[in-house]
Amino acid sequence: MSPAPRGATPAAAGPPNTLAPARSRRDATSDRSTLKGDVPAALLDRYLIERDRQSRAERFYRDHRATEPAFRDAGRALVTAHAYPDIVADMLKVAQHRGWTRIAVRGDEATADGLGD
Repeated sequence: MSPAPRGATPAAAGPPNTLAPARSRRDATSDRSTLKGDVPAALLDRYLIERDRQSRAERFYRDHRATEPAFRDAGRALVTAHAYPDIVADMLKVAQHRGWTRIAVRGDEATADGLGD
């Protein structure tokens, strides 16, 4: 088993890391997307996707051996148990694709640190 990348934390170490659009007074008139499954096509090719009952992309797995998804799409939030920089970067690509111009990040410090790199 190879060591985890710098800044990575074990999946069971604490609460999940969340990336979601920041709330603002203009939310009602915003054209940003919070639809589950609204992701860039490049990510659909990169991950193995588990879909929900409405056939929307919901869980994104790195490969067929993974027991936990790299991240989950909850529509209004993207959630991961990991702080791997590549996963955080892909979550940011989804946020950008959806038009989220401001985001709120919750979770361990390593995830927030990964946003500054």
